[in-house]
Amino acid sequence: VASRAQSAVQRASGLSGNRAPAYPAEARMRGEQGTVRLEIEVDEQGAVTGVRILRSSGSPSLDEAARAAAEGWRFHPARRDGLAVRSLIERNITFQLRE
Repeated sequence: VASRAQSAVQRASGLSGNRAPAYPAEARMRGEQGTVRLEIEVDEQGAVTGVRILRSSGSPSLDEAARAAAEGWRFHPARRDGLAVRSLIERNITFQLRE
């Protein structure tokens, strides 16, 4: 019998259909770039139940675009000993202008 410390854990993983956030037009016009660090809460069905900004990009519009996109994502839920469980994952979203 495995102890709790030895239980098998599989992290949540994003589905391939999750779309990157759109670059906000006003941020693009101002030349804003940066990386937003998000904490995403995923339930047992793989739905996002909460998104929190852990580190701002320095641009409120980029931060909001990242948060809003993540709220619509879906995941394969995390599993512990084969059972789906709630989890928190962290993701970086980078906004970079191309020339």
